[in-house]
Amino acid sequence: MSITNTNPADYTPQYVLDSDAKDGGKLITSKYEFDLFHKEDDIAHAVYRVKFIKGTKAHWNLMRNNKILCSISESSFNEKEVKILHSSSGFLKLLEIAKSDQQSRDALTYISKWLKAQ
Repeated sequence: MSITNTNPADYTPQYVLDSDAKDGGKLITSKYEFDLFHKEDDIAHAVYRVKFIKGTKAHWNLMRNNKILCSISESSFNEKEVKILHSSSGFLKLLEIAKSDQQSRDALTYISKWLKAQ
């Protein structure tokens, strides 16, 4: 016999008496139905990252699940554009490009157009 209450506002302590339980049919405090783990809701989503690599050939790596989607060289832009790309709005734009799965050439063209509009 099992009693469940799905509305948290109407919660009153309820108990489950399970004669088939491994603990010998003891009285067990029940939980909300939505507190329990639902395997069908356990979906692995992609993880997107933007990583800036410093050095003589500074560049950004746009990655999905630790796989490099494209690499964008800092030398492709002037100082003002690089400063914009290092800002939070530039980071969000690079992240947007990573999520859209664009190739390096397309990403470079897209960023150039976006930077000219700034």
